[in-house]
Amino acid sequence: TKLTQSGSETERYFLAKAYTYRGKRKLSNFKIKFAPDYSEVELIRARTINADGVFPVDSTEVNEIIAPGYSGATVYTKVKQMVISMPAFAESSVIEVHYKIKKNKDAPVPFGGMNVLVGEEPARKVFFALSGKNIHYKAVSGAPKPVIAGNTANWTIENYKGARFESDMPPLRELFPTILYSASRNWTDEIENIAGMFLPHTVGNDEIAALAESLSADKSKREALENILYYVQEKFNKIHIEPNWVGYRPNDAAVVFKNGYGDSRDLSVLLIAMLNAAGIKAKPALIESNGAKIWDFPTVHQFSKVVVMADLDGEKIFLNPMDEYASAGYLGAANGEKSLIISPGQSNLTKIPDLTPEDNVG
Repeated sequence: TKLTQSGSETERYFLAKAYTYRGKRKLSNFKIKFAPDYSEVELIRARTINADGVFPVDSTEVNEIIAPGYSGATVYTKVKQMVISMPAFAESSVIEVHYKIKKNKDAPVPFGGMNVLVGEEPARKVFFALSGKNIHYKAVSGAPKPVIAGNTANWTIENYKGARFESDMPPLRELFPTILYSASRNWTDEIENIAGMFLPHTVGNDEIAALAESLSADKSKREALENILYYVQEKFNKIHIEPNWVGYRPNDAAVVFKNGYGDSRDLSVLLIAMLNAAGIKAKPALIESNGAKIWDFPTVHQFSKVVVMADLDGEKIFLNPMDEYASAGYLGAANGEKSLIISPGQSNLTKIPDLTPEDNVG
């Protein structure tokens, strides 16, 4: 992965052999997920190698479909999956795929990522490199030290035996060698990258203000906050997509209000506009919804969801507009972990309060 003048580029080379029928099923259709709104795939080579010869993929064997999980979200994004049907692929066949994903520099997602180097399948060699003098990185969960050559850092793992995955196991980033990387020097830089895209959309209109005032009339601030939260949770349909795929440019609060639906970015934008209209300060915040560990390293790619952090007379209360049954302060597995508040000048992560027994009172 490297930074370029036009954006960034990730080059991948995959070589594997199918020893069993399970391997054949898994490898016979090779999939590449990408966002055509701001990136493109360059397929350099794809072919099957077996005892009968070498079988290059032709154009009829490469198709693009809506990526799984995004069929109901095409109003937001055109995230696609390139599916390469490997010809003459059978047990004992070898798959070879070489491709690049190029992202535009104006992509609505900051440069960076979180690369889990290994997983369930065994591997003779896994190689990952970051190239560019302005790329910062952090190796976690047992990742080896990199070999440095000029402006390139290289990680190599050889003769990896694989692992047996189980249900309800911890997030992969906490179990397997992982590399975090970013072009941001600190959290302030990373926040600046997305605040300008996100915050202008949190401004409401007269209709939103009137509704907020009706929900908060003759109520304490706590009651007003809860009324507004429950209204957004109950009245608006939800679309579940990750911001790191669709970007950090949500719809305007007025558009979300009119549409009657939204993803975590949009419903957070609307909730903030309504709370502000009721005199309650609120800001967007990023969380990892499955409660995975968040490292103090400046990349938003550690997070998967936008929520709202409200300031109620000095008390920070996190609100999840995407969960119809979540009370104020309840974020599920993310409670007790860390969040990133999207606010210019913010320089560190914010601890999400733990749940207490009293929080479980209906």
